Amino acid sequence: IVAGIVLALLFFFMGKSLELGPPGITFSILNSACVIPIFLSLSLFGASFGLKYNFWNGFGSFCVLMGLFIAAKTKIETKERKKWLVFVFSGFFVHVLYLFFLEWRSLLLHFPGKEGLGLAISSDALQTKWFMPMIFISAAIFHTIIFIKKEKRMPNGKEWLYGCLGGVANGVSASLVILGTEFAVSSADHAMMFPIFSVTIIVLCNLWGKWLYREQINWKANLFCISGIAIGTIDWMSLFKS
Repeated sequence: IVAGIVLALLFFFMGKSLELGPPGITFSILNSACVIPIFLSLSLFGASFGLKYNFWNGFGSFCVLMGLFIAAKTKIETKERKKWLVFVFSGFFVHVLYLFFLEWRSLLLHFPGKEGLGLAISSDALQTKWFMPMIFISAAIFHTIIFIKKEKRMPNGKEWLYGCLGGVANGVSASLVILGTEFAVSSADHAMMFPIFSVTIIVLCNLWGKWLYREQINWKANLFCISGIAIGTIDWMSLFKS
């Protein structure tokens, strides 16, 4: 439920950002959050849980920060730019929190009962199949309350249709990511999964924005973000060894 509320906040900030600013760079900023959770986990829990942070992680994070700095200077309508910046960077920090929450759960799963993780939860409780469904159920309830409170009506036919299509697409995407973690065998598999996911989203959203909205893509900011994700999250030594 806690993770679902955080995810609902991410959707809220993402939606507001897309209303006010360019979709391509918006998704670049939001997906750049994937380089931060490992740094937070290492800072809070230390290296005793198998976490590593090397030069390439730091250099990748630096590239992402450069991309975010360039993105923040993106020229859009003056009256909307400040609002867009508030919402998109709020979404960035909430996305960091969401990914860190999932990474924390992963540590609790792999080190059940070990001191230093802040909570003592049994492995069986963490492995419940209801974890992912409850994330989306609680997020849906959160946004349903917002919708009813703001609109004071039931959704119309098109809203039901587009909402269901978006929900199915999001659900399939989340399921494939989870299945990817389950079927990953080699260190190279684990090294490539999340960077491929994030970079693919950034590239496709930029191409979509350019084709559909005639958006002027800030390729420099995107290049820094994509390079930072690739450099900072891929275990290059494992790839070369494999």
